[in-house]
Amino acid sequence: MFGHKLALFLPALLFLAACGQGHPQGHPAPRSTVAKVPAHAASSRTAAAPFAVTLVTAPANPAQGDTIDIRASFTQKPQRLRLLVDGQAHPVFADGNNFRVLIGTDPSSPTGIHRVEVIAAGPNGKTVDQTTTFNLQGVSFPRRTITLTPQKSRLLSPAAGAEEVALAGAALAIRTPAQLWQGAFSLPLGNAPIDSPYGYWGVYNGTPEWFHEGVDFTAAAGTPVHAAAAGVVVLARHLPRGGNTVIINHGQGVFSEYLHLATFAVSANQAVAQGQTVGTVGSTGLTTGPGLHWAVFVNGIPVNPLLWVSAPPA
Repeated sequence: MFGHKLALFLPALLFLAACGQGHPQGHPAPRSTVAKVPAHAASSRTAAAPFAVTLVTAPANPAQGDTIDIRASFTQKPQRLRLLVDGQAHPVFADGNNFRVLIGTDPSSPTGIHRVEVIAAGPNGKTVDQTTTFNLQGVSFPRRTITLTPQKSRLLSPAAGAEEVALAGAALAIRTPAQLWQGAFSLPLGNAPIDSPYGYWGVYNGTPEWFHEGVDFTAAAGTPVHAAAAGVVVLARHLPRGGNTVIINHGQGVFSEYLHLATFAVSANQAVAQGQTVGTVGSTGLTTGPGLHWAVFVNGIPVNPLLWVSAPPA
């Protein structure tokens, strides 16, 4: 079945206002119990903490298909912040003095050492520039041969692909700073068997086309399909290859996608809860029979969706 990739590594510079700190006053002590404090001791207690950052990445040993969770934690809220991976700036999402960047990887992501750098300015004018790395391991993804009917083969045309990318790409380009999901994602069809795993390289009618961007589940037509996590529907319409498609925005550049549906149970701009029915299993679009293609995109990259069920970012 079909998925689509849209790389959206957009430069981002986050400007944050410095927060002033008040000095609450307590009740004065009786005059006879007040002790004089040396000026140097008083200043040491009120001196601002040094501006510093702790930069970490997870998981410890990532492989193609993983989501890289990068965290920058500051002792004070920065006024300016820029986070780069291999020299490319990425959107940064804030939670108090803590900041996060999620990086998606897929079967085409370069393996080896990748450099992460954070550059920030603090409220006292001091700047920090700290780096770390992660080592992306390669995965041997198998090939799968698929034979399509002449009618379905027409969907392999460049025109169909361009229309697909334009329609789905606009939805996947949305960025919502808030994290709308909580905890692990759930499987959209429960314990339904997996027909096609993530990452295999599809050979359609003898021609290698693309790697599988999600997971295909086998289920009878009409079976309810459920939202993997809470979010907002950003697309619910027919696509040339995806057929009847639903895309849900989970915030911070994370989306889930449900292809080949028979019917829709949601519409665009609708908020959905985890487990809510979004449609029913069908065979619309580029597919050989009833089933569901489920994908998860992280900032435009189709990652292994099953890892968001078993080991999601915190």
